[in-house]
Amino acid sequence: MSVNISDIKKMNISSNALRWAAETSLMKLPYTYNGFVSRSKNEIIDNLFRGDLAKSAVIEYLVSIGKNISDEYDSVRTDNFRYPMSNVGRKHHFMMDTFKVELNSSKLPPQISYINDNRLLEKDIKITHNTNDHIEPIFLGYDIVMQLYYNLDNQNYIFNLNPFDISFIENPDNNLSLRVDRLLKNISVDSLDLYFFAFVTEQQLRGLSYFGNLWGFNNANRQFYCCKIKDCSPCSML
Repeated sequence: MSVNISDIKKMNISSNALRWAAETSLMKLPYTYNGFVSRSKNEIIDNLFRGDLAKSAVIEYLVSIGKNISDEYDSVRTDNFRYPMSNVGRKHHFMMDTFKVELNSSKLPPQISYINDNRLLEKDIKITHNTNDHIEPIFLGYDIVMQLYYNLDNQNYIFNLNPFDISFIENPDNNLSLRVDRLLKNISVDSLDLYFFAFVTEQQLRGLSYFGNLWGFNNANRQFYCCKIKDCSPCSML
């Protein structure tokens, strides 16, 4: 199986998905690590929101095509959003039928301006290699990995929050619904275009000729398995 640009699918983004992503990202905000490089509050909120929105949109899509979705972490967690999945030894975002699913979403890389640019097919699905895991046999902790991309009209961030907005939305003493309203009113892009590019199973990953090769970002400790989008399966095969 291989993926072509014509295989990518634009995700519908409902108002329910927007509000749930806003709510969960604000609940996670007090406990979110700043990262290996210094990030502003706007950047942290933006990153949290994009990840949660992609997950919500994909879940709604999967339900619409008859998949049974369960065990979504943000719905079943009991820690008041304090601990990320990695802290509790969990790897999957949700269950799709009997399969554990990990979902990744990214902005377009800096050198790419269009969602239909064939160079995106040469990018890797971001499959984390943990230093304690052996290359063979591979242990991911999930069965399927999905990769999505946002097209933000050449803008870096979804939100453009001023200090007053940030002060209001990060204050837990303020009503959560009002904080969500304030956040969503500050969306700065004309449309939140989100596209499902591909998915890969653990079995497919094992079958890649370059299986075992790793890559990573500068100044980051995490490494990822090489897994080109073009060598995965399109959304239509789910």
